[in-house]
Amino acid sequence: MAERYRVEWTYEGSSMASYDTYDLAGAERYLARVMEDPIAEDVRIVEAESE
Repeated sequence: MAERYRVEWTYEGSSMASYDTYDLAGAERYLARVMEDPIAEDVRIVEAESE
């Protein structure tokens, strides 16, 4: 079974947003894009649970 990763963040302390991927490098690239957004907070990569 492939590993899954999730980029999670909040916008100005409100609702959680996320992006799922099977590729850690892709998660790192997406994290870098989200971090450029001035209102994105608490940006992190977590290992997603299997469905």
